[in-house]
Amino acid sequence: QQQQQAQHQVAQQQAAQQQAAQQQAAQQQAAQQQAAQQQAAQQQAAQQQVAQQQAAHQQAQHQAAH
Repeated sequence: QQQQQAQHQVAQQQAAQQQAAQQQAAQQQAAQQQAAQQQAAQQQAAQQQVAQQQAAHQQAQHQAAH
């Protein structure tokens, strides 16, 4: 019976380690996704600013032509 108990403890430890590993993996994925989303949002904002500046520049040129 002592052997059985020991095996049971080992099984519990393994299960606990697996859960911990899965949680870490999930947290890492979530963190990576957030970072990726933030980067994408920043890039989009930067692109929009550039587009707005270009549009403003074109308008200025158009007005100057008149």
